Amino acid sequence: MTNSVDLASTARSAGHGSRTLAMDQLLEELVEAMTPLADVLTAYVRAREQAAVHDLLGPLDALELRALAVVLADKRRWGAEEAFTDWVAIERAVTGEPVRLTRVERAEAAVRIVASGGGASQLVKRLRVSGATARQLLAYARHQLALQEREVRL
Repeated sequence: MTNSVDLASTARSAGHGSRTLAMDQLLEELVEAMTPLADVLTAYVRAREQAAVHDLLGPLDALELRALAVVLADKRRWGAEEAFTDWVAIERAVTGEPVRLTRVERAEAAVRIVASGGGASQLVKRLRVSGATARQLLAYARHQLALQEREVRL
């Protein structure tokens, strides 16, 4: 991560009095930079891809790992289902592949299925949900698609 290396060297070269301020600013910038990495890491962990996790974390230095930990802790505080969206799992579910989804991911998959012309029966088949759940997801998806269409018109 060249950007974080530049930030780290800047913080190290700062004077002792401003060092704490520089390190705080560096950590804040690293936290922002690590947010997308946290989502990728979560997807790898959920998919039990140990080699990918190792490859992702291996090159990170201690400060970057610390920033990543802050991001993960914040996301956990927000609630796991809303904090991490596994877009790969959603795409797999849309194609009918058996995959474990959170409520948020299942709703997103439903929107994509309905947007491509699917109905309740497709939701049952692809997402492996009951008929009642499929009808609720269908109503939700139609509502979301209507909102999206309305936003496009504005």
